[in-house]
Amino acid sequence: MSIDIAGLGTATALEAVGTTQNMKGEKTLDKMSAHCAALNVSSGDKKYIDGACVLADSDGDKIFLTFDTRDLDKSQPKMDCGTHIITGGTGKYKGITGSEPFACISMPAPAGPGGYFAMDIPHNTTWEIK
Repeated sequence: MSIDIAGLGTATALEAVGTTQNMKGEKTLDKMSAHCAALNVSSGDKKYIDGACVLADSDGDKIFLTFDTRDLDKSQPKMDCGTHIITGGTGKYKGITGSEPFACISMPAPAGPGGYFAMDIPHNTTWEIK
């Protein structure tokens, strides 16, 4: 779905899917399926994407997180695309919280129709389970 008013702004609903990879070689947050819903807004000086994701592991346990591309961790300048906030989880992830400053690296678009695009989104994750 999209709203587009010429000269004033656009708002577009986005859906993203993918998998996670823990680059430290740890099992936590590795090989999880990711499914995200977001709103991309562009109006005048305002340009941002807000949304939420659910990560699911092979056992069916899930982690829920939100994200905001205006929330940048200035102490990590390479993570310049936004921050995920881990708000909770199920099963082995019950009580998880944390944050994930992230970057957005464009990749070649997948072949075929549909206007799809691809991105690599590296994170620098800090989390705990209480």
